[in-house]
Amino acid sequence: MSMHLKWQKKFTDYNDNLSSKYSSM
Repeated sequence: MSMHLKWQKKFTDYNDNLSSKYSSM
Protein backbone atom coordinates (compact mmCIF):
# COMPACT_ATOMS: atom_id res chain seq x y z
CA MET A 1 0.00 0.00 0.00
CA SER A 2 2.66 2.52 1.01
CA MET A 3 4.69 1.42 -1.99
CA HIS A 4 1.80 2.29 -4.26
CA LEU A 5 1.38 5.67 -2.59
CA LYS A 6 5.07 6.35 -2.99
CA TRP A 7 4.89 5.63 -6.69
CA GLN A 8 1.75 7.70 -7.05
CA LYS A 9 3.43 10.68 -5.44
CA LYS A 10 6.48 10.25 -7.67
CA PHE A 11 4.25 10.14 -10.71
CA THR A 12 2.29 13.19 -9.61
CA ASP A 13 5.47 15.15 -8.96
CA TYR A 14 6.72 14.14 -12.38
CA ASN A 15 3.52 15.35 -14.02
CA ASP A 16 3.70 18.62 -12.11
CA ASN A 17 7.25 19.13 -13.33
CA LEU A 18 6.22 18.49 -16.92
CA SER A 19 3.28 20.86 -16.58
CA SER A 20 5.38 23.69 -15.24
CA LYS A 21 7.95 23.10 -17.97
CA TYR A 22 5.32 23.36 -20.66
CA SER A 23 3.64 26.40 -19.17
CA SER A 24 6.96 28.22 -18.92
CA MET A 25 7.69 27.66 -22.60
